Amino acid sequence: MRQESGILDLLVARRPLAEVLRVTGRERLKLVPGDKRTATAQIALTAEGTMVEAFAEALRPRRGEARPDYIILDTPPGVG
Repeated sequence: MRQESGILDLLVARRPLAEVLRVTGRERLKLVPGDKRTATAQIALTAEGTMVEAFAEALRPRRGEARPDYIILDTPPGVG
């Protein structure tokens, strides 16, 4: 079974936001899911000292993408 994309893919693997968004069933509401791999993203980005930069880059619209009004990041409690 293939794991769905989430926070790790967005921040560490640098996949485009449009590729990791999940449709929620509510009109105009999408989210980026967190899972147990989210802790891995937090550890990696904290060690590199690039947490804020990774979020800023990941959430910046790319050429041709519409800018969302809001972004909800579903993340479990942090490891730190």
